[in-house]
Amino acid sequence: MTPEIELKLEHAQDRYEEIALLLADPDVMADQNKFRDLSKEYAQIEPLVLNYRDYKQAQDDIVDAQDMLADEEMADLAKVSVTAP
Repeated sequence: MTPEIELKLEHAQDRYEEIALLLADPDVMADQNKFRDLSKEYAQIEPLVLNYRDYKQAQDDIVDAQDMLADEEMADLAKVSVTAP
């Protein structure tokens, strides 16, 4: 992923969290138009943010798995568990 795309996704995630806080604000709740607009924006970026979070978690999982394979004891344990019935 290019740094530019990752930066945009980080901004989207930050905005998503900001909107979540705003939607919980009593002043925003009292303003129906603002609440509706923020709810729409939240719903629009939610799938993007959730997929980005899944992507980041998968990247972290890959790094963890590589670290485990680099550890000789862990690699042996993984080999045993794969071959065990």
